[in-house]
Amino acid sequence: MNDIFIRCSSLSKIMGQCKESITASQLETLNKYNEKGDDLTSKQKSERTRLQKKKDNSPRFDLSEGAKTYVRTLVRESNFGGRPNLDTKELRKGTLVEDRVIKLYNSVNWTKYKKNTVRLFNDWLQGECDIQNKEDDLIIDIKSPWSLNTFPFLPDEIKVGGYEWQGRGYMMLWNRNNFKLVFGLVDTPDELLDYEEDLSIHHVEEEIEPEIRLTELNFKRCLKKEELIKHKVNECRKYAKWYYEQIVNKYNT
Repeated sequence: MNDIFIRCSSLSKIMGQCKESITASQLETLNKYNEKGDDLTSKQKSERTRLQKKKDNSPRFDLSEGAKTYVRTLVRESNFGGRPNLDTKELRKGTLVEDRVIKLYNSVNWTKYKKNTVRLFNDWLQGECDIQNKEDDLIIDIKSPWSLNTFPFLPDEIKVGGYEWQGRGYMMLWNRNNFKLVFGLVDTPDELLDYEEDLSIHHVEEEIEPEIRLTELNFKRCLKKEELIKHKVNECRKYAKWYYEQIVNKYNT
């Protein structure tokens, strides 16, 4: 199970905090209490005892329940077959208009970026970002909203969700220090509009200026978060090995 390489687009599925594990901030607090020795209030001593028990009784796998569910899916798919059907109209639009959004971005920003077609692997991850540029020390990931109604006009309207972890994975893979999450609004292809009643929210390019149809959010590389990614991937591999062994040996126990 050491051949599991988490896709950058799925990183957020494994990065959740395990409720039973001591967090980095809790461990820092515990270390501070231990440095002070007995020079603590009764409340601090009680908290130190609680944190020490949490540290001493760490779970076997430092993974959230959601992460375990995801790893089980990976083990099932890689060993026994089956793939989820992720074909939705929203995803199809993203694939169909990706080049148009890149063209829109270039026209507004006077750049000449091209679609990346290379998939990279390191010891933990795999991924294929939309745009990478060594000269600008930059990774760009393109998102294409389904319609005008779902387009974020301002950066604070962007629902970042797992996109940040996805970008951090790309920065690791390409060794870049900057990640730009770009939302570009372009017309929805007609073949996807069979059951849409309001076409005005899909035909937007003639009505809205190009600059208005782009919104971006920027992130800087964080090596501490990359160490956490490595840790979580290693925990996933340990859990995947354990889960697979439970399956193949279930009649031998």
